[in-house]
Amino acid sequence: MPLKIIYTPAALRDLKKIGAEAAGIVERIGAYAQTQQPAPKALKGKLKGLYRLRFGDRRVVFELNDGVMTIAYIDRRDKVYKR
Repeated sequence: MPLKIIYTPAALRDLKKIGAEAAGIVERIGAYAQTQQPAPKALKGKLKGLYRLRFGDRRVVFELNDGVMTIAYIDRRDKVYKR
């Protein structure tokens, strides 16, 4: 069953900052929502309860609840975990 995707305001701002690469990331998020492959990585520490998907040097941090994928934020790997 496909996941429903919800973007937070912070995630939408992040996509605007990314520019041309954003379309590819959105497409791959949609593909993940359809197939749930590859398996996301569960985060630890202060980000416990969130998951991440890797797209090149970008990370998509999201929450999964009852068939809903809520995209929290998207950023470069060196910045995403410092939020």
